[in-house]
Amino acid sequence: GTFTVPISVAWSPDGNIIAVADRDNHRVQLFHAANGTYHDRFGSQGSGDAQFEKPRSVSFAPPPPPPPPDPDPDPDAIPPTRQEAESRSGMIVSGGHDYVQVHHPNGTFAYKFRPGAYVLSVAVSPLGDRIAISGHEHVVVSYPNGTFDYKFRVADVADTPSIDYSPSGDRIVVIDCGWSICPRTIVKVFYPNGTLDFEFGRMGDGNGQLYRPRSVAYSPNGNLIAVADTSNDRVQLFHAANGTFAGKFGSEGAGDGELIDPYSVAYSPNGSLIAVADEGNHRIQLFHADGTHYDKFGDGQFDSPRSVAYSPDGNYIAVGDTGNHRVQLFHANGTFAGKFGQVHSDSVAYFP
Repeated sequence: GTFTVPISVAWSPDGNIIAVADRDNHRVQLFHAANGTYHDRFGSQGSGDAQFEKPRSVSFAPPPPPPPPDPDPDPDAIPPTRQEAESRSGMIVSGGHDYVQVHHPNGTFAYKFRPGAYVLSVAVSPLGDRIAISGHEHVVVSYPNGTFDYKFRVADVADTPSIDYSPSGDRIVVIDCGWSICPRTIVKVFYPNGTLDFEFGRMGDGNGQLYRPRSVAYSPNGNLIAVADTSNDRVQLFHAANGTFAGKFGSEGAGDGELIDPYSVAYSPNGSLIAVADEGNHRIQLFHADGTHYDKFGDGQFDSPRSVAYSPDGNYIAVGDTGNHRVQLFHANGTFAGKFGQVHSDSVAYFP
């Protein structure tokens, strides 16, 4: 129940559990979402089974897809794809250093695999049938059992701190040069087979230009891509179909709607709001989907929050209060709901 650098948080598909990547304690911890009480933990420092080296990202397996229509259904039959998805639902995928590990929902170790890339971020496809791992230079895609599928090069020299699947699973968006200064295009969108579709966002501070972005997220309807344009102190929106500039919000400052080093972005499940971890101002800000300011909370309550995630029903927001080594929970309107964790001595997400 104690943390050292909780770098990211996310909710289980049913909203009952919150997982936390407890980076510098080399483990993942699970908590009951209803009251923040400790549930379980797994991992220790090392390279063996169920051991981590600074886990940075974690994700849950999605619930099974709805069954396809059948004009003459057998009420006892379960489609194979749904049966496979049910077996994966709730599995926890976490990545750190050279390995990706998969655990059962109760925290017991299932298996691990070495993707052949330094693990910076992981994303699970909407159907749960692939895991995409971003690292230096490459993205590696594996089957849920860890079997290698394929990999593709992002750039000759790259650091890719964020990766996301589109809601339909037909595209993968990757940030390139998240921590570097480089002249090339920074955000790249690939087909699931690794073929480049398009790219956007060269270095700069103009509309559609980016400088050291940290986070990327698709809108729930798949029409937009939001990018935390960290060193430009703003969030930018791009059309998901072709990467053209769609809008921006935020500017350097501490006033309402102003940002300093926004670290991560998250859409509400219905897509009406965008939550921003305003790291440099030690708060969370909420914006309407069109970028107009809606609300803020956490002034004086956070120290460098780096992760923000909505509950599946959209009623709560979990915040990785990184500098305070804890996680805080808020109602969707920003009122405080609870907290857990304290100092003990970077990304977490659930399969949808």
